[in-house]
Amino acid sequence: MTRVAKLLILVAGLASMVLFGYSVLKPRSTYRPDVVQTWNSPDEELEYYLKEKADYRRQFARILAEKRITRAELIAADNPELANKAAAVVDSLRARLARTAPAVSADSAR
Repeated sequence: MTRVAKLLILVAGLASMVLFGYSVLKPRSTYRPDVVQTWNSPDEELEYYLKEKADYRRQFARILAEKRITRAELIAADNPELANKAAAVVDSLRARLARTAPAVSADSAR
């Protein structure tokens, strides 16, 4: 290779390393005005809890259902007009948990 070609490859390699380092290390803004955080209303939350289908044999689904029961009770305490709906949600979730026995692993069945 000629001296000019070697110099050109060296300069291109260094330039690419500098651009890569800049793109990785440049400070990023955490403010994103185009992303708007939306929260569901308590009524929408309760509707979601009633309509959702989950496999309550799974440990995660059982834990999530317990948290949703607690959340529904808090909604009932904060919003008296939603107390009946929250009570229905709590009853429904507790019935689903009681109706579905926890999964039994192969080791504990022996």
